[in-house]
Amino acid sequence: MATNTILWVTAEDVSASNPVVVAFQDAGYELVSTASPSQAVAVLFLNRCVCAVVLDQRLKQTAGLAGTLHSIRADVPILLLSQDKVSPLPQSVDGCVCVGEGLEGLLPSLQTVLSTRHTAA
Repeated sequence: MATNTILWVTAEDVSASNPVVVAFQDAGYELVSTASPSQAVAVLFLNRCVCAVVLDQRLKQTAGLAGTLHSIRADVPILLLSQDKVSPLPQSVDGCVCVGEGLEGLLPSLQTVLSTRHTAA
C-alpha cells in the first residue's frame, strides 16, 4: 500500500513539536527528513512513495540539489520553503512558500504543485 510521503530537506529541528511536522502529519502525510543532500538523493531514489520534496532555502546547496532531485524523479514536484518571497523560482523548483509570516500557505501550495503535476502527467 502506497503512502503519501513528503521528503523534507532541512537543517531545522524536526521533532514532533515542529509546526511543519505537525502540519504535514495532520494533513495525513508521512514525513521523511534529512539535512544531507546526498541522503536526500538516496531517499528519493529508493523510496517510491515520495510524492513531493520540500526544500528549505536556508540550506546552501538548494539550487543544485533541486536539479539533481528533478533529474532522478522528474515526476515528483519540488516546493521551496523560504523566509522571503523568491522570484523568479530556481530551475527545477515547482513552487515556493514564504513562511516568514506563518505556515498558512504551506499545505495549499503543496496541494497546488501536487495537483498541477498530476494533471500534467
